[in-house]
Amino acid sequence: MFILNFLLFVFLIVLVVVLYFVLHIFLTMKKVKDKFKKYTGSDDGFSQTNSSSRQGDHITDTRDPSKAHRKIIADDEGEYVDFVEE
Repeated sequence: MFILNFLLFVFLIVLVVVLYFVLHIFLTMKKVKDKFKKYTGSDDGFSQTNSSSRQGDHITDTRDPSKAHRKIIADDEGEYVDFVEE
C-alpha cells in the first residue's frame, strides 16, 4: 500500500510540474504576442497597409494575402554567379 501511495504522490508532483511549465510557456507566448501587437498593430504580422513617412506617400496593398506573399523569382532562375579569379 505504501508503494501505491508513493507512486500516486510522485505522479501528482510530476503532473503539477508539467502543468506549471505549460502555463509558463502559454503566458510567455501571450506576452510576446501582446508586445508584437503593440508595435505592429497586427495579430498575425501581416498588414494590408504599407506607409512611407519619407515623402508622406501612403500605399495600400489590396491584393489577396496569399498572392501578395508569393515567390517572385522563378525556380529555374539561380542565385549563383560563376566566379572567375583575376
